[in-house]
Amino acid sequence: MDPEDKKKLDRVLKLAEENNEYVRQVRRTQKNSQMWKAIYWVVIITFAFGGFYFLKPYLSMISSVYTGFSGRGASNEDSSFKFSDANWVGQIIDQIKGTEKTK
Repeated sequence: MDPEDKKKLDRVLKLAEENNEYVRQVRRTQKNSQMWKAIYWVVIITFAFGGFYFLKPYLSMISSVYTGFSGRGASNEDSSFKFSDANWVGQIIDQIKGTEKTK
């Protein structure tokens, strides 16, 4: 093998080794990024379910208050809102506070 070809071959080998090192760094960075992205989404989903778990009693209370509103105040024939029974507002406030007034 001629010395000039040997020099070119050594240069190609050096460039291939540098390229291999860069490719390994890029792949390592991709793996780390993928791992952190997975951890990020696990944390987000965990907080979402945890938040729902802790807010569920309040959501059910709001739901019961909302169902308390249905059928009160407005009749099916007349779509306008009427305050014919003003006592129901106090009952809803008592439901929110957790005490129920008896009639």
